[in-house]
Amino acid sequence: MTRDGKIGVFLPESMAQEGLEFVFIAPSSACEKCPLYKYCVGKLESKRRYKVVSILRKEDSGYHSIPIPAKKCSLTDEPLVSVMLEHKEFEINIDKDRAIPNMSFRFDREGCTHYTCPQRPYCNYDGIPKNVKVEVVRIVKDKVDCPLGKPLKRVVIRIKEEERKSREAYLSDHNRYTPRYF
Repeated sequence: MTRDGKIGVFLPESMAQEGLEFVFIAPSSACEKCPLYKYCVGKLESKRRYKVVSILRKEDSGYHSIPIPAKKCSLTDEPLVSVMLEHKEFEINIDKDRAIPNMSFRFDREGCTHYTCPQRPYCNYDGIPKNVKVEVVRIVKDKVDCPLGKPLKRVVIRIKEEERKSREAYLSDHNRYTPRYF
C-alpha cells in the first residue's frame, strides 16, 4: 500500500478500467497456487469494495515496486494489467442517531426485509465487513422515506484507517502461521 492509501495490484485486462468498482469476494484456489498471487488478489481483503483509480503503464513502473511482466491470469487466461486501487467509500442508510459527521462506530449490518422498497440498495450493501469500525464522512440526505417507519438518514461512510491496518496485520499474521493443506 502506498502512503496515500492506494494499493498496486494486477487485474485481468477486462477489469482494468479506470472508475470500475467491484467487491472482492475471495480468491479462488487457482489464484492461491499462482506465483503472482501476492501481487494480485493476495493484497485484497475479502468482502471489500475497491475502485480502480489508475492504470499503470510500463513507463509508470518506477512509481511502485511491482514489476510489470507480460503475464496472463492463470484463472481467466487474460493478460494482466497493473492498476492502482483504493478502498471505496459507501453511501448507505443508517439510523439517524448515528448520522453525525466524523462520528465513529462499529458497523452492525441489519439490512432490509422490504423487497420492493426503492431504498433497499442503500440498506443492503456489499463490501462492508460486519462489526468493523466506520466513520461518517458526510450526510447526503437528512430524511429517508422508509416504508417500515425506521428513522433513517443517507450518509457516506468509510472504514477507519486504523481498523483497516489492524485487520491487514491480522490477516498477514494469520496467513503466515496457518498451515495450508492441499
